[in-house]
Amino acid sequence: MSRKWGVALLAGVVSLALAACGGSATGGTKQGERAQTAPAKEEAHQPVTIRMFQYSGNITDDEFQRLMVEPVKQKYPYITMEIVRATKDVTVESSLASGDFPDLIFPGSNIRDLIEYKAVEDLSGLAKQQNFDLGRFNPEDLEGIKNQTSNGVLYALPFSVNFSAMYYNKDIFDKFAVPYPKGNLTWDQAIELGKQVARTDSGVTYQPLNPGSFGFFYAPIQLPKVDSKTNKANFDKEGFATALKLFKTIADLPGNKTPGGFDDFLKERNVAMAVARGAIIGQLDDLETKGDPLNWDFTSVPFMKEYSGIGQANSPFLMAVYSQGKHKDDAFRAITAIMSDENQLNVTKSGRLSALKDKKFRENFGADLKSLKGKNTAGAFNYKPAISPEASVYENAANKALNDAVSKVLSGALDVNTALRTAQEQANQAVAAEMAAKK
Repeated sequence: MSRKWGVALLAGVVSLALAACGGSATGGTKQGERAQTAPAKEEAHQPVTIRMFQYSGNITDDEFQRLMVEPVKQKYPYITMEIVRATKDVTVESSLASGDFPDLIFPGSNIRDLIEYKAVEDLSGLAKQQNFDLGRFNPEDLEGIKNQTSNGVLYALPFSVNFSAMYYNKDIFDKFAVPYPKGNLTWDQAIELGKQVARTDSGVTYQPLNPGSFGFFYAPIQLPKVDSKTNKANFDKEGFATALKLFKTIADLPGNKTPGGFDDFLKERNVAMAVARGAIIGQLDDLETKGDPLNWDFTSVPFMKEYSGIGQANSPFLMAVYSQGKHKDDAFRAITAIMSDENQLNVTKSGRLSALKDKKFRENFGADLKSLKGKNTAGAFNYKPAISPEASVYENAANKALNDAVSKVLSGALDVNTALRTAQEQANQAVAAEMAAKK
C-alpha cells in the first residue's frame, strides 16, 4: 500500500513505560520455551529505552501496555518500551531522514516500502544469535512475509495475524427456517444457500452474501498482481478471470449491494452472510459490551472449487527492527519476549490470533471476550491459508487498474475479459512509467 510521508519524529511520542519491577521471567517453563527468549547466561545491561514506530497496523494504548510493555519488562527489566505513533507530521520518510528513527517498527502487514528504503533488518541472524526458534511459527505466515521481497529475506515477524472468516446472522436464518452455513463450503454451495435467504419481508430486503473485497477474494489463486521477474501485470492469467467471474456472480445475487464494507451486517443487520477479517470481532464485542449484541456465528470462508481447501491468505500485524538502530540486539530481545508462548496466549485470548502454530493458540482464541463465548472458533480456522505470492516492488502501480476493472465489471460497464485486458494494458503502462521515473 502506498503511504504519504511527512516530517518530525519526536512530536507524538507516547510514553507508556511500565514502572521498573524486580525479578526475572516466571519459572517453571518447559525446556523448549526457555530457548525462545533467554540468552544462555545472564548478562549485565545498562537501562535502555526501545521506541516502537506504529503506523498502518492498529494497536491501542491498552494493548501496547499489556501485550508489549509488561512482558518485555518482566523478561528484561532493563528495557523500557515507548510507542511513537504516526501522524500526518510524524511519518516514516522524514523520520528516516532525521537520523532519529525508532528501534522497532509496527507497520501493519506491508513492509515493501521499508524494504525499499533498506530500513529493516534481516531477522534470521538475530534469531540465530539469540537462540530464538522460528520453527514455532506457522510456515505459511513466514513464507508470506519473505515473499514481500524478491530475495526471500525474513525482515519481520508476525505479532498476530488477521485471519478471514464468513460471519452469519443467525436471526435471518432462523426467520426463514434455513440451516446455518457449515464449514468447508464451496462458493457455489454458499451461493445456493444465499438464494434461500435472499428475500424481502415486511419491507426489509435481506442481502444474501457479501464476499468482502476482491483484494482478499482472489488470494487463493496465489498470483501476484505484477510478476517480480518480468515486471508485467498478471491480469491476463486465467486465475484472475475465474475469480472475477465468481465475484460478479455473488454480487449479482438478488438483494445484494456492491461487495465490500461490513456496516449493513453490523448496524442494519440485514445481511445473512459476510466475509471479513478477524479484526471485525472487536466491533462485535463492542456491541456485546453496549448491551446490543448481534446473534451471530462464523465459519470458514468458502473455497473456489478450482482451489479446493485453500483459504484466503492471513494478513499479519508485523514487527520489524530498524536496520540502522543503535539497539538492534535489545530491540530483538523485546520481540522475543512479546513472542513468548505465555504472552502469545494472552494475545490470542484477547481476540488477536497468534501466528504460532501450536494448536493451543487457536483453541484459546478469544477466550477473554464475552462475544466469542459458544462461537464456532474451531470451524472458522478450518482451512489452509493461501501463501501470499512473491510481490513486485511495482505492485502498487497496478492497483488502480485492477480496482477500475472490478468496478466496471460489477456495474455492468464491461465484461470480465475486456475489463481485465484493459487492466493489463493500464497496469503495464503504470509500471513502465514508475520504472522510468526511478532511472
